[in-house]
Amino acid sequence: MRRNPFSAGSATGSGMSITAFLQHVFFSIMARGENQ
Repeated sequence: MRRNPFSAGSATGSGMSITAFLQHVFFSIMARGENQ
């Protein structure tokens, strides 16, 4: 389920998509930490 976040972010314009991607990565890491 990986899509290139950087190309998608530049396509939609500006940092909103990149910010959302970074938040998604952050929460994924947090969830993994809690599960383990």
